[in-house]
Amino acid sequence: MNSIIDYVKWRGDLSFEASPFNRIDNLILTQLAYALWDGVLSDSFEEQRTLYEAVDAFFAEGNDDAQKDHGYFASSNLLLLMPLVGISKRFRDVKICGYVNQVEEAVEKQFSAVTFLLDDETAYVAYRGTDSTMVGWKEDFNMSFMYTVPSQNMAISYLHDAIIHLPHMHMYVGGHSKGGNLAVYAAAFLPSVIQSRVLQVFNNDGPGLMSTVVEMDGYQRMKDRIETFVPQSSVFGMILEHEEEYRVVHSNQVSVFQHNAFSWDVLGVDFVYMENVHKSSEALNKAFRDWVSDLSYEDKQKFFDVIFDVINEAGITTTADLRKARLKSSYALLKTYRELSAEDKKLINEGLTYFFKSIGEGMGLPNIPFLNNEEK
Repeated sequence: MNSIIDYVKWRGDLSFEASPFNRIDNLILTQLAYALWDGVLSDSFEEQRTLYEAVDAFFAEGNDDAQKDHGYFASSNLLLLMPLVGISKRFRDVKICGYVNQVEEAVEKQFSAVTFLLDDETAYVAYRGTDSTMVGWKEDFNMSFMYTVPSQNMAISYLHDAIIHLPHMHMYVGGHSKGGNLAVYAAAFLPSVIQSRVLQVFNNDGPGLMSTVVEMDGYQRMKDRIETFVPQSSVFGMILEHEEEYRVVHSNQVSVFQHNAFSWDVLGVDFVYMENVHKSSEALNKAFRDWVSDLSYEDKQKFFDVIFDVINEAGITTTADLRKARLKSSYALLKTYRELSAEDKKLINEGLTYFFKSIGEGMGLPNIPFLNNEEK
């Protein structure tokens, strides 16, 4: 089967005028949002560069070396995609602007977005998914039980600013992973007077929203303009509420690796679809919902705080830290865990045991505790 890289090789000689913007173009732009455009682009919507110029500057600045350590598991494919996009007739003259990249540990925020001007009338606002920072991963878990997290508030402000600074543009909005959640959230919270400027929202295997958000008028006004795609064994995209319909895309990978958008199968100008997600995906989704609903807000907050305190105390700040020195990181984590208070150890053990018990019940497996609650 073909991937988005094959699509650029095949479709790259056709302009958007010759072949209109489609779902595969959407996914490609969400992957370009993972690129480290620092030093290449500014946060201004008025300062614009073509993708040809931006990609050339990206490699000239040596950002490709930093990208390899960024922790995003498709970085190698992204570095293959970027030159193809930069020279293709379809994408090279697309203008790119409004690059924002913020990671703030103190407020547990990881946010990045960039805007692509497809032509004189339409733009695509792309939100980055989770990056390599532990801050980003912590915010993801906070998203599972908090009404709002800092990156969601930033997403609303960013989309509002894009619409105001580009007054003649109608917007596509999208993202992959957490970026998909941010796209839906931002569009749902736009003032009704400018929601009409949003043509369509693309959520590519991103979590859903809290039920309280789904029930709001802003979401209901946008619902028919939201397209959600998940691979057949989706883990991330099946979390929380999706009142909008979602389509199941075939991936050539297995399990959690299907989250990699470069593994999604492409046929012509669309994805290859399946009828349903895998039963394991449904079971995991139910287990997570049960776990979230059965714990109090305070217990969930403290559980994740303690987990990430252990990670931080072990000196692990990025996923690259885990990848480069697994044995050292494992030892540091174990050492930090052993130094916790009895109360915090009990919180971690009971929380993980209950979570894996919920998964086991959902998949019809015997109850095997994840951890023994007694300190050895």
